[in-house]
Amino acid sequence: RMLAGQDISWADMRDLADNGDGLAAMRLAQRIEAQSDPSLLADAALYYATAALTNRGGAVRPLVAILRRGDVEISPRRLEHVETALRTLALAGDERAATALAGFYAGGRPFGPQPEKAFALRQVLAQREG
Repeated sequence: RMLAGQDISWADMRDLADNGDGLAAMRLAQRIEAQSDPSLLADAALYYATAALTNRGGAVRPLVAILRRGDVEISPRRLEHVETALRTLALAGDERAATALAGFYAGGRPFGPQPEKAFALRQVLAQREG
């Protein structure tokens, strides 16, 4: 139904997204973000991360934007999922994910200060350019 452009309930979309459907995760994240409720942005970040892990390249930009806000409280477990998604993408060659993750590590938010990881990612980026 979703691929045919038909309406799909929030619950059905969430079930699909929670079971790894990247398209459902992307659309659910967009729906959540469209609510314009900052308290829901942690949920959107989780689903954007899931979407990004399933090669929905358009998910990286809004995920990074949410993480850069600084006012979004994300639980440690969800933050681990988000970090894993960005790291996986960065190591697979996604320059946007690598650049953002290096900046997050260097700045200490939201994953805590990790200068050695920031340096390593920047080296990978430099090698790709050279």
